[in-house]
Amino acid sequence: MALVLRRLAIPPMPARVLAYALVADHDIHTAGEFAEDLRVSPAAISVAMHQLMDLGLVERTREPGVRSDLYSLAQPRSTIE
Repeated sequence: MALVLRRLAIPPMPARVLAYALVADHDIHTAGEFAEDLRVSPAAISVAMHQLMDLGLVERTREPGVRSDLYSLAQPRSTIE
């Protein structure tokens, strides 16, 4: 799946992160979970998340009492109003 995303001009690390998010068992992840599960550095995840957020593919949220940012796939926006 990451290779398909690469063909769509998404850089390698954001493609890996997005592919993982699409097939993971849960919808919300911390950057640490991505780093651990993909076996990459937290810095690589940080850069990838910023790129995916810039593309509108990932959203960052924070829950009260939770110190880590939470990431999830962006919800499609309706074009009909």
